[in-house]
Amino acid sequence: MVNSEQRTNQADLTIITISRDDAAGLALTLKSISLQIVQPFEVVVVRCGTSLDLDLDEFGITSLIERSDPRNGISGAFNAGLDASSAAWVMFLNGGDELHDESTLKTLHEAIQSSSNPTVQIIGGFACSLRGGRVPVSRPRTLHDNLYLSHQASIFRQSLFNSVGLFDTSYMIRMDLDWLARFGERFGSKGVLFIDSNLVRYEPEGVSSRRWILFYLEELRVLIVHPVYVRRIFRVLFWDIPSRLASPTTWKRRFFRLIGRRAVSCDQRIEPR
Repeated sequence: MVNSEQRTNQADLTIITISRDDAAGLALTLKSISLQIVQPFEVVVVRCGTSLDLDLDEFGITSLIERSDPRNGISGAFNAGLDASSAAWVMFLNGGDELHDESTLKTLHEAIQSSSNPTVQIIGGFACSLRGGRVPVSRPRTLHDNLYLSHQASIFRQSLFNSVGLFDTSYMIRMDLDWLARFGERFGSKGVLFIDSNLVRYEPEGVSSRRWILFYLEELRVLIVHPVYVRRIFRVLFWDIPSRLASPTTWKRRFFRLIGRRAVSCDQRIEPR
């Protein structure tokens, strides 16, 4: 547990976290934020459904802003969070995502301060699945690699959302991919600073796992709409989708959902150090 006297304010970062009907997941996210050595400038929580039942005051987070009942799904919730935020940089965490350890924001703060390149618009790192593996799989080096940055394990200049635009509410799952595609078209492979650090832990049983057909349909839509990435379509059709269908883990998840059980118990979640 980090002593409150050891904490410092990070005046340049807003964390936006969203949650619908998952008070327990939102609590994990807020707990991991409260344990940080370096605290964010502000935390914006956009929630609806049963997530509204959680008492946010118990986490002791200062400069906390609340929004509720977004009408346009995940994209709308992110956009509502952006509208409420006021820092130079923003970070998006879905309810249930956890900052990797108590020094994660300190690492990001140091990356912001040490970056001498004024063209840096995004600072990213790795998001680790609680089942193993991470996103991205390896350090991105090309324009196409940057398309698959983890939005949870990245921070973005607030001003980017004026030039690139907000999240497209017509996407239910892959709004982050569409946004990164628009960013890539505008800025190319420049503007991304990637640090070799694990920044976020996430539970892989989210909406993209439960609705994987829509996940890939929306990914294909993004690749078609943004022609600079069109050659990626062949990989999605002939490698990504067949690999997922053949994966024993995929069928195991389906079996557990069929019988109404979780494939991994909540007791196996890694708590913030």
